[in-house]
Amino acid sequence: MNFLRNQIEDTFGVPRTEGIRLPQPTYYLGNTNNSVNVTDSIVGTINTGVVESLNNSLSNMAINDGLTAKQLETLVTTIGANKELADDIKEGMLESVTFLADQVQAPATNRNKSMIKAAVSNLKTSLATSSDLVTLIPIVLEIGHKIL
Repeated sequence: MNFLRNQIEDTFGVPRTEGIRLPQPTYYLGNTNNSVNVTDSIVGTINTGVVESLNNSLSNMAINDGLTAKQLETLVTTIGANKELADDIKEGMLESVTFLADQVQAPATNRNKSMIKAAVSNLKTSLATSSDLVTLIPIVLEIGHKIL
């Protein structure tokens, strides 16, 4: 549009006026809260969608239930940093934690109690296989009792 205007002004011998400057849009994507820290190059082995979903859940949960959010964050960072477990087992555990985080935020009438019990049982069994993660079992049980 500015080019055409300049051509018209040049054709008629009129001094150029300031062209219309269209401001560039500013995109605001919100604050990024990286509450899950995974170390030692484990990020490549964990599905980043799971970590992003957990970050969103933990950010929303921290407003209403900070203690549960901290407990879930402890679970995620400890599971992610564990070197004893295979990557597919860690992936399944993190998906179970993601499911529990989503269920914590859901209204009590919309919670899937049988799936919550299965996720807690799965986490409990998987945590028991690693000597470093056995101490997390009480946290999982406490979160399960809060949800149910």
